[in-house]
Amino acid sequence: MALHQSGQLHDAELIYREILKFDPSNVDANHLLGVIADQNNKPEEAIELISKALAGNPSYSEAHNNLGTVQLALHRLEEAAESFRQAIKTKANYAEAHYNLANVLLAQDNAEGALEFFQKALTIRPGYLNARLNMANVLKTLGRLDEAIAQYRHIIDVAPNLALAHNNLGAAFLAQRNLEGAGASFAQAIALDPQYVDAITNLGSVMRDMGHVEDAIRLHLQALGLQPQYAPAHNNLGNARLDELDYQGADECYNRALSLDPNDVDTHINLGFLNLLMGDFKNGWAHYAWRRRGKEPSLLPRNYPQPLWDGRDLSGKSIFIYPEQGIGDFIQCVRFVENLSRLGGDVTLEVPPSLTPLFDHYLPDLKCIVSGDAIPTFDCHASVMDLPGLLGVDLNALPGKSSYLTPPFDVRASWAKRLEGGKGLRVGLVWAGNPKHKNDRSRSMDPALLQPLSNIEGVALYSFQVGGDEHGVAKIGADRVVDLRADLTDYGQTAAALSCMDVLVSVDTSVAHLGGALGLPTWILLASVTDWRWLLDRSDSPWYPSVRLYRQKEKGAWAGVIDEITQDLRQMVKECGL
Repeated sequence: MALHQSGQLHDAELIYREILKFDPSNVDANHLLGVIADQNNKPEEAIELISKALAGNPSYSEAHNNLGTVQLALHRLEEAAESFRQAIKTKANYAEAHYNLANVLLAQDNAEGALEFFQKALTIRPGYLNARLNMANVLKTLGRLDEAIAQYRHIIDVAPNLALAHNNLGAAFLAQRNLEGAGASFAQAIALDPQYVDAITNLGSVMRDMGHVEDAIRLHLQALGLQPQYAPAHNNLGNARLDELDYQGADECYNRALSLDPNDVDTHINLGFLNLLMGDFKNGWAHYAWRRRGKEPSLLPRNYPQPLWDGRDLSGKSIFIYPEQGIGDFIQCVRFVENLSRLGGDVTLEVPPSLTPLFDHYLPDLKCIVSGDAIPTFDCHASVMDLPGLLGVDLNALPGKSSYLTPPFDVRASWAKRLEGGKGLRVGLVWAGNPKHKNDRSRSMDPALLQPLSNIEGVALYSFQVGGDEHGVAKIGADRVVDLRADLTDYGQTAAALSCMDVLVSVDTSVAHLGGALGLPTWILLASVTDWRWLLDRSDSPWYPSVRLYRQKEKGAWAGVIDEITQDLRQMVKECGL
């Protein structure tokens, strides 16, 4: 044992085997010889020897734990879990066995179960650093970010030079969109370990999100200089190249990342977005479908026993369609539900509560339920965002209908009466999207930038902004803008009010999609790096014939966009004789 503990495995093994010549059932010798077999990368021999030790002493908790360790390395997860449970059964305060069982549960995608056993390991041994680090990682995975951050801070208090803890703390801050905190944590990890490529490229991603693209590119190239085969750095460099409008460079980076890691979900999604942005829908939908293989809960298919629809004929079959991601995504892709009926499908559509007033009369034969209602029986299922790819939608298949949503008649009549008597061209305004959106910094704008619109004679401005800057209307001109916020309680009300407008001027958010789906003239203000659905260098949209796109000529430069819209509104007023 002394030789074994000092790392002299060969000499220790000789003595263990000598003992077993005289005493073949010696429990300790079989167990420790099995441990050496594992250390020498002979897992099957290790399992045989440790199992022989356990046959002689079924209560040998350390042997159960070591057997589980070998089984875990072989990814024999059920066997490993049972071994660790036996170790705990025979030794209740065995912190390592609790820790190891937690790791098995984590490998089985049972994050909640893993969390329980990491916590038990820490109850037994509060200073168990690896258990606390893994527990913090699980909390981050579960979205319990404040708790994860508290645990990472605890680790850093105990081990301030642990670069991994600083890096993971930065990742938790990044998930909260706390870019300053994330950047500081990644920078500290790099200060402790200047060759920490993961932290370097993570800092590069923060720099990109903060708008410092040149710094981001420098950091990603620095990471690749240290580790040229590091796929995440190629992927992140592709994102930064995209921000520089270097589409070919971005494509090369994404494909390089996939050549190194063909199964990386994030890179497939990024390449899919790039393909779609460039109008290559066939490859775009194929790569975008990889989102279903990741770990982001909002992107995963629902866990129903019935199969996902694969695009085949639906004659005689019932299909359940449900929302995925944001309201704008739902509005954009719900148009394809009608195609499923043409394929013979009996369709049930789940509608977000705020959209239900628009779907009471959407399609005569469509069965709609509200999210949270009981789901009827069905043969297969898909999300609305699956439909374009499954149906093989390309530019030639768009737009289908020039409009496909209508507001409730009685609600529209009420809004028409409320807004009658107003003088001038009615212009709806939206200047901000959901602040939790990853790209909100680029797509939303300061409402004060819209102030020139209030100076146009013959224009009546109406704010459709819900959420965001509560002083936004005042920044544009409180005496020139009618604030409708209080009465826009759902998208039925919003659609009805929009239908009374002559034009909607909006940033890229759900209301812009709604305007397009209603067939309302909708002018969308786009950042220089746009979402995939608006394609490149177009002032029109194949998705919505009534939409006109106004693009930044330079990054962050909204003034030029506002100038164009101001001129076009003046021309519209002139043409209307107002």
